[in-house]
Amino acid sequence: MRRKTKAAILALILVILSVTPAFALQYGDSGDDVKALQELLVEKGLLSDTPDGVFGANTEKAVMAFQERIGVTPNGLVSDDLIKQIEASEKVEIEEETEAQTEEAEALTEEETEEQTQEPEEQTGETETLTEEALTEEALTEEALSEEIETADDADFVIDDYDGILLGYTGAGGDVTVPSYIGEIPVLAADDQAFSGDPDITSLSLPQPLDRLLAGAVRDMDGLESISLPDTLTVIGPDNFANCPHLKEVTVPARVTIVQSGSFSACAELGSITFLGDVPVFESACFSDLSESAVIYVPEDRIREYRSALPEDITVKGSGKDAVICDYSVPDDAFAFDADTGTITAYTGFDKRVDIPSEIGGARVTAIGDEAFADNRYLTYVTLPEGIRTVGKDAFSYMSSLAYVEMPASLQTIGENAFYGYRGQTAGFREGLEEIGGGAFALSALSGDLHLPSTVRVIGDSAFERSSVRSLYLGGSLERIGSKAFAIPSLGYVQLDEFAPVDIAEDAFLGDDALTDLDLPWYCTEEVREAYRGLMEEQAPECYVWINNPPAEYPKDDTCVFERNGDGTFRLSYYSGSQPILQLWHAWYDEETQDYVPITGVGDGAFKGSETLKGFYVTHSDMFTTIGDEAFADSSLEHIDLFNTTETIGSGAFRNCTNLKEITLPKSLTYVAEDAFEGCTGLETVSILCDPSVIPENAFDTCTALKNKQMP
Repeated sequence: MRRKTKAAILALILVILSVTPAFALQYGDSGDDVKALQELLVEKGLLSDTPDGVFGANTEKAVMAFQERIGVTPNGLVSDDLIKQIEASEKVEIEEETEAQTEEAEALTEEETEEQTQEPEEQTGETETLTEEALTEEALTEEALSEEIETADDADFVIDDYDGILLGYTGAGGDVTVPSYIGEIPVLAADDQAFSGDPDITSLSLPQPLDRLLAGAVRDMDGLESISLPDTLTVIGPDNFANCPHLKEVTVPARVTIVQSGSFSACAELGSITFLGDVPVFESACFSDLSESAVIYVPEDRIREYRSALPEDITVKGSGKDAVICDYSVPDDAFAFDADTGTITAYTGFDKRVDIPSEIGGARVTAIGDEAFADNRYLTYVTLPEGIRTVGKDAFSYMSSLAYVEMPASLQTIGENAFYGYRGQTAGFREGLEEIGGGAFALSALSGDLHLPSTVRVIGDSAFERSSVRSLYLGGSLERIGSKAFAIPSLGYVQLDEFAPVDIAEDAFLGDDALTDLDLPWYCTEEVREAYRGLMEEQAPECYVWINNPPAEYPKDDTCVFERNGDGTFRLSYYSGSQPILQLWHAWYDEETQDYVPITGVGDGAFKGSETLKGFYVTHSDMFTTIGDEAFADSSLEHIDLFNTTETIGSGAFRNCTNLKEITLPKSLTYVAEDAFEGCTGLETVSILCDPSVIPENAFDTCTALKNKQMP
């Protein structure tokens, strides 16, 4: 019976511990998990107090006494490994020596502690695995703790004694070293007002176990020249290190998994930023307005990945060392799991990043259940493994810190309110996703460009309502967009890769006053565009529905000459380049009016005799109307797209274009010159969408290869 009781205590504790074991339980925690720990300590003779579920000074001393005995740094932080060692120890042996060991630990001098502390091994060029001990117990030496507590004045710091968040600093500045504990409270994060705007701090050293810099914790600091970040740091929140004009260099620890928007921006003297680990997620506007000489040093074995993730104008160089790889996996017993259905039903940890396992106890994980992670205040980054097909209702809702979710290609369905209130600017959507439930990302911080997979069929009611998305890109498999799905005040542009209208709720975009452009595929018909115009007329009255520009290059500026039409618009009068496939811009800058003026046509002889031009696409601006006399005469033109707005084809426009094999004459045409296609001996197919009476009877008489003349 006694053995069963011990096993039950151990199981309860291990279920609650997180993936960062050294910081799972610590001074200031409370609850059933702490009470279970205390019961185990009492059973082993390490603690004489009655278990009350509060991790106080006596509980911490008991833990430190045991740590001292087994030869690890006595920091009072409880890991799952430490729990196992306590459970396996003998009661009598520990009871006899606990008091003596505690006294000995208190009597240790700084010099003796230094001798016991081992220097960490230098990183080699080979990829290393950063173990949990290296990041916590070994790195957080008693020497560092004692020196920081002795040299820092706790009265200079304000801390939230519930969450361990540093709220403010009131000291004189200079060289500031933040202690690992303020009083008896461990420093776990820095708040947005912790150091922001302090002009007197010249150097700042942040302690372990700090793992989060919340929004703007370190910013607008005119005097800051250097900063030291702890190995435990996982999250760099928005705007950290922004506008610190004299900051010289920063080393980013390997555990950092996300760098949020605006970080490292406007630092005029920041010449060197060194990343030690794998590529984190970089949100928008990071590293903006840095010195042109700034260099980001990255692991040698990750140069290509960092180069792809970082802004193009940033210089990226190898650091000479390979990436330190961190393990973000968690024990199976951190999850409540229904093996019969493959569903994770709950998570009990306190981690900042979790890589969810693909199997638990040998059973495949295929779903995240309803409310499984809901209300978790700690988790910032989640990786869903391949094999997961469903994320359930409210699975990750109301998570105040969740900034990124990495999704697998196997994921097909995201349930209602699954990520309600999501705090990330981006999300790792993958091809294969088919359904996004109602409210799934409502009231989220998603911003900038949102690209949804082309496989998405259904977007539920209010799916992205009141997010901060500015541009939306929708794929070609859509069947339905629900009510208020994209009721987003900031949304200004939508690109829809759909050839035919889909079932869009009459208020799907309701209230999007900023929405001015909806782009349809470049090959879309005028009838489809009119259908979408009808859909958008009521809910986004300022939105103009366009047909997108074709996939062709624009000419280089110095190869074009434009001339003014009688109405003040421009037409291309001469092209001297050699690009084989072209389209024109919508407009050209007018030096006289200091404004952009529409381009409405290709002028007389603009491409006449060109031996390099193979294809030409009329710009889809709704302003292009005219193909001038001899515009493409005697050229090597093989294909031309006249779009839906061309009205006039001039005399000899395509004379002797012997490589032109087919052409579509759009509905908009009102005039075609009699000799427009003279000598087009290779022309085989003509599709006539315009009024046939517009076409002269002898327009194609010299087109000897013509086989098909298709009429509407």
